[in-house]
Amino acid sequence: MLDKNLISNLKKLFDIQFIKESFYSFLPTEIPYSDLLVVNNNNEFFTFSNSNVFVILLLQTDKKVIENVKEKLSLIYNREKYIVSFVKTEFEKVIYIDIDDLIEHSVKIGACENNLFNFKLKEIFGEKIYV
Repeated sequence: MLDKNLISNLKKLFDIQFIKESFYSFLPTEIPYSDLLVVNNNNEFFTFSNSNVFVILLLQTDKKVIENVKEKLSLIYNREKYIVSFVKTEFEKVIYIDIDDLIEHSVKIGACENNLFNFKLKEIFGEKIYV
């Protein structure tokens, strides 16, 4: 069962510039950073997009969810498409981002080491699996 505050917490977190920039830097894209906008969410995934990139952040990593995500991605054109998880999965083409690496990167790009939002990232994603 998903934490009922997860989606609202994600929206707040990814509204913060240094977190968006950190997250974006882990994507294997050559396109320079630009805002990732929240476009949609449900209980299985959370999507971001801009004019160049479409990202699905998995909240649940079972096979049924992955197939549903792949189906949704097939409808997206003219943008690079990525599936991202903060939990390691055995599925191909899912980019795994270690939450500690994300926080470390956000600190390096100028955010305060004791920043409340870094703690929030850790609180939301550290050692949790949303199934």
